[in-house]
Amino acid sequence: MVRSAVTRAVAAAGTRLFTRTLVGVAVGDFVHVSADYDLQGLSVTGYCHASGSVTVVMNNNTAGVIDLASGNWNFMITRNNPA
Repeated sequence: MVRSAVTRAVAAAGTRLFTRTLVGVAVGDFVHVSADYDLQGLSVTGYCHASGSVTVVMNNNTAGVIDLASGNWNFMITRNNPA
């Protein structure tokens, strides 16, 4: 698991992305994302778009701006083992 600090506001019905470097992650790996604070209704997903780099997508499906507190994001990578 890798931790990374970030603070972000996401507009009503909006999307915001951020990218982090994670050594060893590869395209096709599964990226599990969590935060150590309340996401206030955001939907969060992560994916590896290039070797060593993960993008987190935050979707706000509410009618108001969500301004996240400062805190840590946690990443857990599961290797994809194609047959």
